[in-house]
Amino acid sequence: MAKKKHQSKKHSFKHAAPTAPSTSAAPSSTKATPASASASLAVGSVVRDFGYVGRDLKQLLVFATGLIVLELALWLAVDYTPLGNIIYNLIKL
Repeated sequence: MAKKKHQSKKHSFKHAAPTAPSTSAAPSSTKATPASASASLAVGSVVRDFGYVGRDLKQLLVFATGLIVLELALWLAVDYTPLGNIIYNLIKL
């Protein structure tokens, strides 16, 4: 397929870094210190949010805890109630 003349890119990616770096006009009378230089770099950089990782880990922890509680409840039910004998008699050959 031929590329259209007016189309520069086919896709625009959500997390791609900007092609033209943002420059802020700093007054020429002030000196740039290393702290201000790193702060100006941080302003132009892309900040990624990894907050979803903590939420996902919390969901996994709740899920794993629920499975362990279910396993313990089934173990207690099968060992200490007549349910174990009933199940054993159903599957006995």
